[in-house]
Amino acid sequence: MDDIETKNATTRFPTLSESSKIEAVKREFFKRIHLYKGFSENMVIDSDDSYREADEKIVEGQYLKQGVKEKLDPIVKERNTAHKRATAFRASLVDPIEDGSKRLVVKMQIYKQNQRQRAAEEKKRLEEEAKKRQEDECLAQAAEMEANGADPNAIDGVLDFAEDLQSEIYVPTTVLRSKTSFTLDWKIEVVDEFLVPEEFIIRTVNEKAIKKIVQDKKGNIKIPGIKIIEGEKVKRLK
Repeated sequence: MDDIETKNATTRFPTLSESSKIEAVKREFFKRIHLYKGFSENMVIDSDDSYREADEKIVEGQYLKQGVKEKLDPIVKERNTAHKRATAFRASLVDPIEDGSKRLVVKMQIYKQNQRQRAAEEKKRLEEEAKKRQEDECLAQAAEMEANGADPNAIDGVLDFAEDLQSEIYVPTTVLRSKTSFTLDWKIEVVDEFLVPEEFIIRTVNEKAIKKIVQDKKGNIKIPGIKIIEGEKVKRLK
């Protein structure tokens, strides 16, 4: 990483000046917000005057909220941008390592598989050689016994023995010591979602779409499983 990249990387995160700005906003608005909250909790609207007072207080709250947003939105936006950049920068460094590790694991697995295959082939070759030697020895022994006038049953026993390999063949294999562990893993792919059993289906309610339909119908609609609550949305008049 060159000096420019290093500099950019360090300026992508919240700085001390940003923290100072946040503390300044807290000092400026915290008491006013606390008083506003207390007013809303304790206010009793029982006359036209108290109604108008509450209405004026709502306007004051709108200005208060706008002031907070004007102070903090730029910091929030900057931090969100920094987070996205830092995440992308991290991925650019981590992803190649993960990809490289996966490639190495695949190659190691292929090597182990090939090693097992070679060991199996070598064992088969040695077994065939041992069986051929045993057959040759038994045939030679049977021929010698026949020439010496041995009992035919004894000769047949020797010939039967020629078909049964008695010795176990062992092939020495290299023990691979590794810090990488290999465990079974499975992946899934949905080929037909309509065949998936119901217990594996996760359903979610699209509340935004339902709310839009209710607003379009001005609440004059019934939706099974949905309770529609009428209320008022506060909008500050300019």
